[in-house]
Amino acid sequence: MSTKHSDNRPLVSIITVVLNAERFIERCVKSVIAQTYKNIEYIVIDGGSTDRTLKILEKYRDKIDILISEKDNGVYDAMNKGYRISHGDYIIMLNSDDFFIPEAIELSVNAIREQKADYCGAQAYIIDKDSSIKYVYWPNCFDKSAYIAQNPCAHETLLVSRKAYDDIGGYNTKYKIAADLKFELELISRGYVVAKVEQPILYFTDGGMSSNEEAARKELVEILADYLPIPRDYIEGLILLVNKGIPSENCIKALSDQTILRVLPIEVISYLLVNIYYKYMKELNKHTEKTFFEKLVSKLRIMLKW
Repeated sequence: MSTKHSDNRPLVSIITVVLNAERFIERCVKSVIAQTYKNIEYIVIDGGSTDRTLKILEKYRDKIDILISEKDNGVYDAMNKGYRISHGDYIIMLNSDDFFIPEAIELSVNAIREQKADYCGAQAYIIDKDSSIKYVYWPNCFDKSAYIAQNPCAHETLLVSRKAYDDIGGYNTKYKIAADLKFELELISRGYVVAKVEQPILYFTDGGMSSNEEAARKELVEILADYLPIPRDYIEGLILLVNKGIPSENCIKALSDQTILRVLPIEVISYLLVNIYYKYMKELNKHTEKTFFEKLVSKLRIMLKW
């Protein structure tokens, strides 16, 4: 499929990692073939499938520039393998059970070029195993607020320059569930410029590795500790507040300690303020006596004026 590097139509590498996905892989491959943007290099990294996946891929072998089938050390190891052998000016990942709209790459390349950005993210349709749309995932928090809000967008909507990939070095394989989040936070912490595509370009199948909440939360704490200079127990408390609306003891301690609040990025404070407001203000308005969270909102508002 690939053609060549060009100032007008930069080469885009689409990388699919797959293992035993006979039910979905054909749909995924067809969505790449159907792209309206034609300067594409398509790479498929198979982890040694034992079902019909490889047989299905052979049907489209002339549309796949590089196909490797061998055992790997997990999904992020396979993604790194694909990135390292790719040739594109820009790189995007596409999981085997997900698929693009036909204009996905064209919209993404245009957004990057028009907005003079290093990478872009987009909206995504979140679907179930039967391909029914559950909701739309909107891109948000492409600044330091992502240090607590977490994923700025669905990872497979991220079209990223090779310069940024080379700088970050791909995915940190010590993380088994959230290395994609770590990669996204590195884009933000290193100051790369983002563009947004304000429409869904991807159908993302809900579930998978990150559905293991306890394991995911442990990795989240470890990752976020690289960006938030506060105790890990406090980070976990804030994650529970943001993700579940649960004001745990560690959360209350963190938000009551001005020495903690003063070292957090202002974007994180702002996000927490908005998050608390929308989660709790309706309930607070039912009571005349000020509760902890109402006092906290007042405190955070004052702190934002530093």
